[in-house]
Amino acid sequence: MNKQESGFTYVEVIIAMVLLSVCLAPLLIMFPTGSKEGQLATLYTRATNLAEDMMEEIKGKAFEDPSSPDGESFRKDFDDVDDYDDWGPKSPPEDIDGNAMDGTAGMPDFSGFGRQVEVDYAELSGNQWGLATSPPTDYKMVTVTVSHDNMRDVELVTIVANY
Repeated sequence: MNKQESGFTYVEVIIAMVLLSVCLAPLLIMFPTGSKEGQLATLYTRATNLAEDMMEEIKGKAFEDPSSPDGESFRKDFDDVDDYDDWGPKSPPEDIDGNAMDGTAGMPDFSGFGRQVEVDYAELSGNQWGLATSPPTDYKMVTVTVSHDNMRDVELVTIVANY
């Protein structure tokens, strides 16, 4: 009796493995790239949150110093928009009370990030805002910049009006 055996030959198995590796290699290369892009997106989200947090704090202050003289030393004492001019960069960023946001004492961990603020008088020229050529004006341009070594800076700009 002639019994036929079923199965794959060694050559067929080798060919299948080569084809499978050729097809899967490009797909496997995408995983580290996707992971890196996900980490970068997280950094940008965290930087944007830091910038928005600072911008909202500044927008809640008076346009001009309600008390004289100007020049408060600590951020918790800032009472007008100008007090924030040239503030920073601090790494890790601090909350309004001066506590470092470094993951200790219940604070979120923003180690590696830095925040900086610039405040300048602004004016509208046509339909574009720019730095005022003859300050003071009734508008101030506030720029909050958040930096991190592993990404480009995140910059938020707003105009605050004296109303």
